[in-house]
Amino acid sequence: LEKALARLGVVHDARYYEGEIHAFHMMLWRRNAQRCWEDGYAFLDKHLGAASGRDVSQQRRQSAI
Repeated sequence: LEKALARLGVVHDARYYEGEIHAFHMMLWRRNAQRCWEDGYAFLDKHLGAASGRDVSQQRRQSAI
């Protein structure tokens, strides 16, 4: 998938979390799951936050309160 996205010029960030199982990101007590979500929100902030004038991760933090 990463190679195909790069070939098409799609902005992406492929990250791999060694030793993790499928759908590990739903196991929020695991540190790598937390990192995965943080990485995803950072990507959105970088690529969508500035364009929309909104900070996606800030909204996420506020909605969790």
